[in-house]
Amino acid sequence: MSKEDLKDLVRRSFVVDDTNRYELLDMQVDIRTNQNLVGAMYTKRALDRRPTDASTPLIIVQHGYVTRHPRSPNIVLDAMYVERGRKEEIGQIECTSLGEAFLNGVRFERLP
Repeated sequence: MSKEDLKDLVRRSFVVDDTNRYELLDMQVDIRTNQNLVGAMYTKRALDRRPTDASTPLIIVQHGYVTRHPRSPNIVLDAMYVERGRKEEIGQIECTSLGEAFLNGVRFERLP
């Protein structure tokens, strides 16, 4: 799979099922190499117009990393974390730094 194929695959994997409730605002995909494996870091921003547990619309931001398993190419890992809140609550430094550390720490190791 080429880098462009991977980028297109990640972009196509995000489908908004309930367009009355959710609106996809932005989607970014960057191809990266980690442990000699080509993967995709992505960020998807969506608007939840009618959240069930809030009285105002909320922003949902999903950050993730997708890569193939090094010894089993039919297995794909998708590690991600999600931020959800009002616009001014999204992107807090502590959440962002913890999330980035989590995604950058994804490793494949041989089990004992």
